Amino acid sequence: MLVNILKKYLSPVKYLSSVNIITTGAGAVVGIINARLLGPEALGVVGIIFGIYGVTSNFIDIRLVDIVGKLYYRTEIDTTFDGKQYRASVIQIYFLATSMLAVLIWAVYFFVTSWFVGYFTEAHVKAAWIAMSAFYFSLNYIISAMQYQQRFSEKFYLIGTWRLLGYFAGLLVFLPILFSKPNLDGYFFASLMSTSLSAVVTVALSLFIWKKHEGFQLMNGKFLDALPDYIQEVRLILWGNLLGYTKLLHRGSDILLVGFFADDRITGLYKIARTFADSTFIFYDSLNQVYYPRLMQLLSSNAVSEYRHLAVKILVNSGLLVGGILLVEWIGLKYLIVLILTDKFQGAEPSIMILTSTLFFTMGVHLWLWPIFIHSGQLGLFTGYSIAAGLLQYLIVILAFQFWTSNSAAAALGYLGYYLFLIPIMWYLAKKIKPEIFVTTQRKKNKGLSKR
Repeated sequence: MLVNILKKYLSPVKYLSSVNIITTGAGAVVGIINARLLGPEALGVVGIIFGIYGVTSNFIDIRLVDIVGKLYYRTEIDTTFDGKQYRASVIQIYFLATSMLAVLIWAVYFFVTSWFVGYFTEAHVKAAWIAMSAFYFSLNYIISAMQYQQRFSEKFYLIGTWRLLGYFAGLLVFLPILFSKPNLDGYFFASLMSTSLSAVVTVALSLFIWKKHEGFQLMNGKFLDALPDYIQEVRLILWGNLLGYTKLLHRGSDILLVGFFADDRITGLYKIARTFADSTFIFYDSLNQVYYPRLMQLLSSNAVSEYRHLAVKILVNSGLLVGGILLVEWIGLKYLIVLILTDKFQGAEPSIMILTSTLFFTMGVHLWLWPIFIHSGQLGLFTGYSIAAGLLQYLIVILAFQFWTSNSAAAALGYLGYYLFLIPIMWYLAKKIKPEIFVTTQRKKNKGLSKR
């Protein structure tokens, strides 16, 4: 009944965007509460701990996520091919591998953080904080994997509704604990408890979708049917894993770089800037959940015209949306920062706007270029250029900190430089792989006439 009403008034993208806006808005409020209760110095410590996780996880995560989409939409002309059973095997192998990696992440993260955290902050970091953070990150790793799998069912209204309910259930656990103990002890314990509840909800929803709606037979004698194909894609896994190290530089350890060159306050300002800017990525997440399966389907069926039309639509709408967000930030951000975070966080405004601008590259361009690389399996050159972009980002930050100024805006400029370097190259490489997507029908006709 509720789903039918939602379908009548909201498309899947609009509904998921609404859900993400609500949860992100609530998350922003929670972030403000965290900032006010903890202050920039303690927030800087949180940023360091999260940054170390970004480094650790990238060395352990073998990037199966890139293979799952390709295998799930595998087409087979063999009449003996059982597509439903094969898809069930694809997601089960992914879940089992994710669960094992989550355990490994906990152990490695705990020991690495215990050993290295003192290099990035002068604050005393308790072992209990590290242990609770390790559980928090491991559970989130599983949650992300399950949420990624859910999108293939295309039950977007069901997914969005339960994600909304699960998020607010987590807040009902998080906030009372934090208010009762408004310090880092309370913060890490509250994070662990709320994430545990979210993990239960997410896994239960995934099992419900695959058994009830998709009719998958789980954990039977054929649950490893797709394993040979996972092994066959080992080259793509290796390139994807190497690409993960670039993301480690770009989004994982960038805050550690700030922490190494600057004090906890500057690190806290960069952390809050990342939090504000990352909140705008709700739109990317909504579009990616809906359009990634669709784009992969179009590539599998070689529907070039439809793919091009959808890419242009994404590109134009993303430009308009990001332009509007930046205009609002330019007008009101300086007042909003003081109003909700007090004058302790003044100075974060430029870095917030710089980081927000990168949404255009991820949502408007990367979203529809990336499936081309995954479908073709050609990640080699792209991975190499991604590493170069990550190194360029760090070079910009280091030079800016050494010869210009040590502030959060300098780090944000390095972050932007990553995209300004990589996206044009990504476009060029994708055009070489699938040139027909970048050539309109009219241009093809003109070329044909010129040959005559």
